[in-house]
Amino acid sequence: MGTLHNILFAFAFMAGLGVLLALFLAVASKRLYVFEDPRIDEVEEMLPHSNCGACGTAGCRNFAEQVVNGSIEPARCTVNPPAQNLSIAEMLGISMGDVEKRIARIACAGGRHVAKMRAHYDGLNSCAAAAVAGGGKSCTWGCLGIGDPKGLFSLQVESHKLWLACCNESDGDIAEAACEVACTACERCVVDAAPGLISIQNKLAVIDYSKNDTAQRAAIDRCPTGAIVWMEGSNISKGKAAKKIIRIEPLPVIAEA
Repeated sequence: MGTLHNILFAFAFMAGLGVLLALFLAVASKRLYVFEDPRIDEVEEMLPHSNCGACGTAGCRNFAEQVVNGSIEPARCTVNPPAQNLSIAEMLGISMGDVEKRIARIACAGGRHVAKMRAHYDGLNSCAAAAVAGGGKSCTWGCLGIGDPKGLFSLQVESHKLWLACCNESDGDIAEAACEVACTACERCVVDAAPGLISIQNKLAVIDYSKNDTAQRAAIDRCPTGAIVWMEGSNISKGKAAKKIIRIEPLPVIAEA
Protein backbone atom coordinates (compact mmCIF):
# COMPACT_ATOMS: atom_id res chain seq x y z
CA MET A 1 0.00 0.00 0.00
CA GLY A 2 2.86 2.33 0.85
CA THR A 3 4.51 1.73 -2.51
CA LEU A 4 1.29 2.53 -4.41
CA HIS A 5 0.88 5.67 -2.35
CA ASN A 6 4.39 6.78 -3.24
CA ILE A 7 3.79 6.13 -6.93
CA LEU A 8 0.54 8.11 -6.90
CA PHE A 9 2.23 10.94 -5.05
CA ALA A 10 5.11 11.03 -7.53
CA PHE A 11 2.67 10.97 -10.45
CA ALA A 12 0.59 13.79 -8.96
CA PHE A 13 3.72 15.81 -8.22
CA MET A 14 5.07 15.45 -11.77
CA ALA A 15 1.67 16.26 -13.24
CA GLY A 16 1.37 19.34 -11.09
CA LEU A 17 4.90 20.40 -11.95
CA GLY A 18 4.12 19.95 -15.65
CA VAL A 19 1.02 22.14 -15.34
CA LEU A 20 2.98 24.82 -13.50
CA LEU A 21 5.74 24.79 -16.12
CA ALA A 22 3.18 24.99 -18.92
CA LEU A 23 1.51 27.97 -17.24
CA PHE A 24 4.89 29.61 -16.72
CA LEU A 25 5.84 29.16 -20.37
CA ALA A 26 2.46 30.46 -21.52
CA VAL A 27 2.80 33.60 -19.38
CA ALA A 28 6.43 34.10 -20.42
CA SER A 29 5.51 33.69 -24.08
CA LYS A 30 2.94 36.45 -23.80
CA ARG A 31 5.14 38.75 -21.75
CA LEU A 32 8.25 38.26 -23.91
CA TYR A 33 6.49 38.14 -27.26
CA VAL A 34 7.97 40.50 -29.84
CA PHE A 35 5.72 41.34 -32.74
CA GLU A 36 7.19 40.70 -36.17
CA ASP A 37 5.45 42.19 -39.16
CA PRO A 38 4.22 39.29 -41.31
CA ARG A 39 5.08 41.32 -44.40
CA ILE A 40 8.75 40.65 -43.72
CA ASP A 41 8.28 37.00 -44.68
CA GLU A 42 6.39 38.04 -47.82
CA VAL A 43 9.13 40.43 -48.91
CA GLU A 44 11.84 37.86 -48.18
CA GLU A 45 10.08 35.36 -50.43
CA MET A 46 10.21 37.92 -53.25
CA LEU A 47 13.98 38.38 -52.93
CA PRO A 48 16.67 36.33 -54.75
CA HIS A 49 17.96 34.64 -51.53
CA SER A 50 21.53 35.17 -52.70
CA ASN A 51 22.57 36.94 -49.48
CA CYS A 52 25.23 38.72 -51.55
CA GLY A 53 25.39 41.88 -49.43
CA ALA A 54 25.44 44.15 -52.49
CA CYS A 55 22.54 46.11 -50.98
CA GLY A 56 24.65 46.95 -47.94
CA THR A 57 22.74 44.74 -45.49
CA ALA A 58 23.62 41.47 -43.76
CA GLY A 59 21.49 39.40 -46.12
CA CYS A 60 18.08 39.05 -47.73
CA ARG A 61 16.23 38.63 -44.41
CA ASN A 62 17.78 41.76 -42.98
CA PHE A 63 17.06 43.59 -46.25
CA ALA A 64 13.39 42.54 -46.02
CA GLU A 65 13.18 43.84 -42.44
CA GLN A 66 14.62 47.21 -43.45
CA VAL A 67 12.35 47.52 -46.48
CA VAL A 68 9.28 46.89 -44.33
CA ASN A 69 10.32 49.40 -41.66
CA GLY A 70 11.07 51.99 -44.34
CA SER A 71 14.80 52.41 -43.81
CA ILE A 72 15.75 51.13 -47.27
CA GLU A 73 14.09 51.11 -50.70
CA PRO A 74 13.33 47.93 -52.70
CA ALA A 75 15.46 49.14 -55.62
CA ARG A 76 18.56 48.78 -53.45
CA CYS A 77 18.47 45.07 -54.31
CA THR A 78 20.23 45.18 -57.66
CA VAL A 79 20.17 41.39 -58.06
CA ASN A 80 16.38 41.32 -58.27
CA PRO A 81 14.77 42.17 -61.63
CA PRO A 82 13.30 45.70 -61.53
CA ALA A 83 9.82 44.25 -62.05
CA GLN A 84 10.19 42.17 -58.87
CA ASN A 85 11.31 45.19 -56.87
CA LEU A 86 8.32 47.09 -58.23
CA SER A 87 6.05 44.27 -57.02
CA ILE A 88 7.54 44.59 -53.53
CA ALA A 89 6.98 48.34 -53.57
CA GLU A 90 3.37 47.98 -54.73
CA MET A 91 2.65 45.34 -52.09
CA LEU A 92 3.94 47.67 -49.35
CA GLY A 93 2.49 50.81 -50.89
CA ILE A 94 5.87 52.57 -51.05
CA SER A 95 8.17 53.99 -53.71
CA MET A 96 10.49 51.49 -55.36
CA GLY A 97 13.31 54.05 -55.32
CA ASP A 98 16.03 54.48 -57.89
CA VAL A 99 19.34 52.88 -56.99
CA GLU A 100 22.12 52.46 -59.49
CA LYS A 101 23.41 48.97 -60.11
CA ARG A 102 26.78 48.19 -58.54
CA ILE A 103 29.46 45.98 -60.02
CA ALA A 104 32.37 44.17 -58.36
CA ARG A 105 35.70 45.39 -59.74
CA ILE A 106 39.24 44.41 -58.93
CA ALA A 107 42.14 46.85 -58.67
CA CYS A 108 44.55 44.62 -60.58
CA ALA A 109 44.89 43.65 -64.25
CA GLY A 110 48.23 41.92 -63.92
CA GLY A 111 47.62 38.44 -65.24
CA ARG A 112 50.52 36.03 -65.66
CA HIS A 113 51.00 37.14 -69.27
CA VAL A 114 52.01 40.64 -68.15
CA ALA A 115 53.15 40.28 -64.53
CA LYS A 116 56.45 38.61 -63.74
CA MET A 117 56.29 35.62 -61.43
CA ARG A 118 59.09 35.37 -58.90
CA ALA A 119 58.43 31.79 -57.91
CA HIS A 120 56.03 28.94 -58.52
CA TYR A 121 53.81 28.38 -55.50
CA ASP A 122 52.48 24.91 -54.77
CA GLY A 123 50.79 24.75 -51.40
CA LEU A 124 47.70 25.76 -49.43
CA ASN A 125 45.10 27.23 -51.77
CA SER A 126 45.24 30.70 -50.23
CA CYS A 127 46.64 34.04 -51.37
CA ALA A 128 47.67 34.79 -47.80
CA ALA A 129 49.67 31.55 -47.59
CA ALA A 130 51.28 32.16 -50.99
CA ALA A 131 52.31 35.68 -49.97
CA VAL A 132 53.85 34.46 -46.71
CA ALA A 133 55.76 31.74 -48.57
CA GLY A 134 57.10 34.27 -51.07
CA GLY A 135 55.34 32.68 -54.01
CA GLY A 136 53.54 34.48 -56.80
CA LYS A 137 54.15 37.80 -58.51
CA SER A 138 57.08 40.15 -58.35
CA CYS A 139 54.41 42.77 -57.65
CA THR A 140 53.70 42.20 -53.97
CA TRP A 141 50.57 44.40 -54.16
CA GLY A 142 48.63 42.55 -56.82
CA CYS A 143 46.13 39.74 -56.98
CA LEU A 144 47.54 36.21 -56.80
CA GLY A 145 44.39 34.70 -58.25
CA ILE A 146 43.91 31.91 -55.71
CA GLY A 147 40.54 33.05 -54.44
CA ASP A 148 41.01 35.24 -51.37
CA PRO A 149 42.42 38.52 -52.83
CA LYS A 150 44.05 41.11 -50.60
CA GLY A 151 41.22 43.64 -50.34
CA LEU A 152 41.39 44.39 -54.05
CA PHE A 153 37.68 43.97 -54.81
CA SER A 154 35.18 46.78 -54.34
CA LEU A 155 31.59 47.43 -55.39
CA GLN A 156 31.37 50.31 -57.86
CA VAL A 157 28.27 51.89 -59.36
CA GLU A 158 27.98 51.60 -63.13
CA SER A 159 28.47 55.33 -63.61
CA HIS A 160 32.04 55.01 -62.30
CA LYS A 161 33.45 54.49 -65.77
CA LEU A 162 36.99 55.57 -64.94
CA TRP A 163 38.83 52.79 -63.15
CA LEU A 164 42.40 52.25 -62.05
CA ALA A 165 43.13 48.55 -62.46
CA CYS A 166 46.27 48.64 -60.33
CA CYS A 167 47.25 48.93 -56.67
CA ASN A 168 51.07 48.90 -56.93
CA GLU A 169 52.57 51.63 -54.74
CA SER A 170 56.19 51.06 -55.81
CA ASP A 171 58.22 53.64 -57.71
CA GLY A 172 57.27 53.85 -61.37
CA ASP A 173 60.25 51.99 -62.83
CA ILE A 174 60.01 49.25 -60.20
CA ALA A 175 56.26 48.89 -60.71
CA GLU A 176 56.55 48.57 -64.49
CA ALA A 177 59.48 46.15 -64.20
CA ALA A 178 57.24 43.87 -62.14
CA CYS A 179 54.11 44.27 -64.27
CA GLU A 180 53.69 45.70 -67.77
CA VAL A 181 50.26 47.17 -66.96
CA ALA A 182 51.15 48.79 -63.63
CA CYS A 183 50.44 52.42 -62.77
CA THR A 184 53.74 54.33 -62.88
CA ALA A 185 52.35 57.56 -61.37
CA CYS A 186 53.39 59.44 -64.51
CA GLU A 187 50.60 62.01 -63.89
CA ARG A 188 49.43 62.13 -67.52
CA CYS A 189 45.92 61.16 -66.40
CA VAL A 190 46.01 63.91 -63.75
CA VAL A 191 46.81 66.52 -66.39
CA ASP A 192 44.27 65.24 -68.92
CA ALA A 193 41.36 64.79 -66.49
CA ALA A 194 39.07 67.51 -65.18
CA PRO A 195 40.64 69.50 -62.30
CA GLY A 196 40.68 67.51 -59.07
CA LEU A 197 39.24 64.34 -60.57
CA ILE A 198 42.52 62.38 -60.39
CA SER A 199 45.46 62.85 -58.06
CA ILE A 200 48.61 60.91 -57.21
CA GLN A 201 48.67 59.44 -53.73
CA ASN A 202 51.26 56.93 -52.48
CA LYS A 203 52.73 56.70 -56.00
CA LEU A 204 49.34 55.68 -57.40
CA ALA A 205 46.62 57.46 -59.36
CA VAL A 206 43.48 57.94 -57.27
CA ILE A 207 40.07 58.85 -58.72
CA ASP A 208 37.81 61.17 -56.73
CA TYR A 209 34.35 59.80 -57.51
CA SER A 210 32.67 62.76 -55.84
CA LYS A 211 33.65 64.53 -59.08
CA ASN A 212 32.47 61.63 -61.24
CA ASP A 213 30.20 63.87 -63.33
CA THR A 214 33.35 65.49 -64.79
CA ALA A 215 34.86 62.17 -65.90
CA GLN A 216 35.78 61.94 -69.58
CA ARG A 217 37.42 59.18 -71.60
CA ALA A 218 40.22 61.61 -72.52
CA ALA A 219 41.73 60.99 -69.06
CA ILE A 220 42.98 57.55 -70.16
CA ASP A 221 44.29 58.43 -73.62
CA ARG A 222 47.94 59.06 -72.71
CA CYS A 223 48.33 56.37 -70.03
CA PRO A 224 51.44 54.51 -71.27
CA THR A 225 50.68 51.19 -69.57
CA GLY A 226 46.88 51.17 -69.83
CA ALA A 227 46.57 50.93 -66.06
CA ILE A 228 43.71 53.41 -66.03
CA VAL A 229 40.77 52.31 -68.16
CA TRP A 230 37.31 53.40 -69.30
CA MET A 231 34.49 50.94 -68.59
CA GLU A 232 31.15 50.75 -70.39
CA GLY A 233 29.31 47.84 -68.83
CA SER A 234 31.50 44.81 -69.47
CA ASN A 235 33.56 46.59 -72.15
CA ILE A 236 36.99 47.80 -71.05
CA SER A 237 38.85 50.37 -73.15
CA LYS A 238 42.46 51.47 -72.87
CA GLY A 239 43.93 54.73 -74.12
CA LYS A 240 45.56 55.25 -77.51
CA ALA A 241 49.04 55.46 -76.00
CA ALA A 242 48.78 52.19 -74.05
CA LYS A 243 51.28 49.57 -75.15
CA LYS A 244 49.74 46.80 -77.19
CA ILE A 245 50.09 43.41 -75.54
CA ILE A 246 49.17 40.42 -77.69
CA ARG A 247 50.95 37.82 -75.58
CA ILE A 248 48.55 35.29 -74.05
CA GLU A 249 50.93 32.69 -72.63
CA PRO A 250 52.24 33.15 -69.07
CA LEU A 251 55.63 34.74 -68.55
CA PRO A 252 58.33 32.34 -67.35
CA VAL A 253 58.86 32.02 -63.62
CA ILE A 254 62.11 33.75 -62.66
CA ALA A 255 63.24 33.25 -59.08
CA GLU A 256 64.52 36.44 -57.51
CA ALA A 257 67.84 36.61 -55.68
